[in-house]
Amino acid sequence: MVKTLGVCIACDDDLCSTDCPYFKLEIGASFEKPYVEYCRLFRQALRLTPKNTPIRCLECQRQEELYQAEAMKFVLQKRCQQRPAALRLLQATNYTVDIYEYQHPATLLQQLLTMPGITRAYLCKLIAITESHLDELLAGYEYPYLLRPLKQTLGFPREEPLSPIEMTFQKAVNIRRSDRE
Repeated sequence: MVKTLGVCIACDDDLCSTDCPYFKLEIGASFEKPYVEYCRLFRQALRLTPKNTPIRCLECQRQEELYQAEAMKFVLQKRCQQRPAALRLLQATNYTVDIYEYQHPATLLQQLLTMPGITRAYLCKLIAITESHLDELLAGYEYPYLLRPLKQTLGFPREEPLSPIEMTFQKAVNIRRSDRE
């Protein structure tokens, strides 16, 4: 059985902090270095900068990078709202492209086509469109019949949130409609 435990490490970017619960000073073996900075979590001696500030051990930095990558994967998967095509596209791009950060389909599709392993045929099959529709999307046309398959399969483009002024107008329209009924 594998269990994952989370620990809190106190650090200042790449520098290890003395506030870290795993930071430890050990007695050194020479007069030049009477104390050795040690990481009790990964059981490694810490390297020092030229100003004698301890640098975090390599394993600690590597684990943080892995954690950041996993957190980014989780965030991207949540943004897809369980759409199978969007999740497959994320896996195909190795979680390097956030499809919802693009404003227009043409820029998204052009970016996807530059990725290795993603072809025009793959995109047509994934989005359920024809080659001619893909050409029109790449040309920048944003007709409703072209955007509907993107909206249904990928949830792209996302609806922009309403501004406070637009929300006020929307509430006014709803109040007017409710008064008529």
